[in-house]
This record gives sequence, C-alpha cells and structure tokens, in this order.
Amino acid sequence: MTNNEKSANRRPSPAPRLYAIRVGGDTIRFELRRSARRTRTIHLRPEFDRVVLAVPMRTTLDQAREVIRQRAGWILAHVGRVPAPPPRLSDGGCELPFMGRSLPVAVDDALVGWPAARQVDGVLRVDVPWGLDDSRREDAARRAVVEWLRAQAAERLPAEVQRWWPRLGRGDIARVTIGNQRRQWGNCSHKGVMRFSWRVMRLAPDLIEYIVVHEMAHLTRMDHSKAFWAIVEEALPDVKERRKRLRETRDTLQL
Repeated sequence: MTNNEKSANRRPSPAPRLYAIRVGGDTIRFELRRSARRTRTIHLRPEFDRVVLAVPMRTTLDQAREVIRQRAGWILAHVGRVPAPPPRLSDGGCELPFMGRSLPVAVDDALVGWPAARQVDGVLRVDVPWGLDDSRREDAARRAVVEWLRAQAAERLPAEVQRWWPRLGRGDIARVTIGNQRRQWGNCSHKGVMRFSWRVMRLAPDLIEYIVVHEMAHLTRMDHSKAFWAIVEEALPDVKERRKRLRETRDTLQL
C-alpha cells in the first residue's frame, strides 16, 4: 500500500470540542483533541483560558475528565500564564508596541497588489488589497506590519552596532542581519556575524541597546561567564535592571 493509500484510509481526527469541568471552587475549560496517530500518550498544553488535552482516539469523555481532575493543580497553576491572543489588526483600534510607545494601526482596503505599511502622522497605516475576506485581510495586514518592523530593524540595528563599535568591536565592523527568531532577540556567531530578530523593534530603545551590547560583548567572550557580564556591565552599569525589564516584557509582546 502506498503512502497516499494509507493516508486515504486513515480515519480523520474529529474536530476539537470545548468542555468545562468544576474542580473544587474552580472551573477548568478544556479542549479535547482525539487523534488517530496518538496511541497511548496523553498531552496537556496550557493556553490563555483553557488547557488542550490531546488523547488517543478511543479515549472517552469521562476518561478525559478524570485526567483533568487528576492534573487540576498543575493545570490551574499554568493556565492563564500564556498571554491572550493578540487583537486583530483589521478590527480597528489596535496599537502596535514600537520603540517603547504604542503606535496606532489603521488598516485600509486599497487598490494595491500587495499589502504594505507606512507611518503617517504618528499612525501606522496599512493598505491591504481590496476584496479580501476577514481571515485573508487579517493575514495580509500582519504580513505588512511584520515587513515594516523588519525594515525598521534593518535601519536601526546596524546603526546601533556601528555606534558601539569603537568601544566593543573587534576588527572590521560586523555584518548585521535581520531574522525571524522567536526564542532569541539576537545572537552572535563565531565568525562575528550578528543576527537580530525584527521583534526587537517592539521594545523600548534602552532595551534594544542592551540587546545590541549583549551580542557585541560576545565578540570578546563567546560565553556567559563572569568575564562576559563584566564587559556588558562596564558598558551598561544598569544591565541587571534592563535584563529584568526585558524578561518581564517578553511575556507581554505578541505578533
């Protein structure tokens, strides 16, 4: 039997269902996802207002509820830590974190072939092609905003590296690239190439500066030893406060 035939004969996974269960004085909302590919294991994933319970196809609702009761303590400790889904840009009234301030976003239908964003009088105006349905319109708006932030990063971050180069640089000025990393604000390769995520542009200027200095310190020390942090602290005496704010900020930013 070919892979295509196996796929055609495989039972489709039912659509997820949302349930609620009372445990003590708390109500736990859970989304039940049965999968033909899952044979034994059960997986819990906390989200903003619920927990997703991935189970084998044969799992009954009563069995799922029992799992929720048994893991209620863990679930209640973790559900809600995940940030709420980001507001829809195309719904209006949305604001984009940018360089430590909130930038209002206005999405307009326009006779354009490709979505694009531009800042006009303190507002980020996003043009999306005319005639898109709600889902495609939202996707188009987000693509335009990401590309705009990427362009801002491509302008700002090399300039920041150049500003700090006389103090922290080694040899010829490093090449700076802009990427899409989600788990790292930036990184520095052994060859001295620095790669930053476009997402840093949603941070306050002093946190952007800290990220740049942090990566440039790796030009001297490719580790996080005391010697490395001494380099960073010499450049930025308030580095501990900036690191703390950066950790706190990470949990609130989405796009």
